[in-house]
Amino acid sequence: MLGALDEAVARVAALADRDSDLLVVLSDHGFGPLKANIKVNRLLYDWGYLRHRSPWGRLVRRLRRNIDHARGKRPRAMNVELKSPVDWRRSKAMVMFAAVNGHLYVNLRGRQPHGSVEPDFEYDRLIGELRRRLMQVAHPGTGEKVFEKVVSPQELYGTPRARAEDLGDLILVPRDGYIVHQSTSATADPMVTQSKDAMSGCHYSNGIYVLRGPGVRAGRGGDMHIVDIAPTVCAALGARVGRPMDGRVMDELFREPPRLEYADSAAQTASTSTAAALSRDDEELVHKRLAELGYMD
Repeated sequence: MLGALDEAVARVAALADRDSDLLVVLSDHGFGPLKANIKVNRLLYDWGYLRHRSPWGRLVRRLRRNIDHARGKRPRAMNVELKSPVDWRRSKAMVMFAAVNGHLYVNLRGRQPHGSVEPDFEYDRLIGELRRRLMQVAHPGTGEKVFEKVVSPQELYGTPRARAEDLGDLILVPRDGYIVHQSTSATADPMVTQSKDAMSGCHYSNGIYVLRGPGVRAGRGGDMHIVDIAPTVCAALGARVGRPMDGRVMDELFREPPRLEYADSAAQTASTSTAAALSRDDEELVHKRLAELGYMD
């Protein structure tokens, strides 16, 4: 794999002028073998936090959804709540959606349509229980703990703007090699492991970056966070950026540390503050178009 990477970098480098061009090759994540799919909702079912409707209840739910759709009515709640076989009045938590990470929502009274968990004390106690139990989940063959962290959106992203309504009450971040699956099946195995001979793979947290050009120090670079890419490249190119900007300039990659130049903050604020908020009709149109493109249910 490293040989293929070296060849790819060499080919791209051949397109750049060695004396004047800055070449940047990077990935936003790594890649490696898939160890297992984690079906967290099955675990929640086994632990008593998730309950299913009867088959008749699911049929009624599906018919009601089809009738609403035929009448042109928009769902009154999150689509996954309408589609899933979950009995919300008896359920406390569920992974609503997942890609690699899992986004777990508490069925909170006053927020969810059929909330069963009281705010404050019961909510805090449930969050604590789920954190502890999920962090103890291990691969059945190796005993390796499968989750790197189980945290709130605020803890993961470091901002109070990361609301639970948007991202979930807990975000389940698996270790490299594991993927959270949002299946709601009560009969599927909680963890579907992969054999060593399988050709399956998945995202890993560490990607690659390569810099080459004027002023770039030869040799192996250090660890870089993905948010450091933009300020480092902007500084190397002499580009002016607005404030604020996340990340830092990786000075150690250059023979002489480049300086990040900032545009006038007042002008930047004036240019960005004139954007009007979307109207309700505009939001519905955006929602419709994203759904048609397959980005939303």
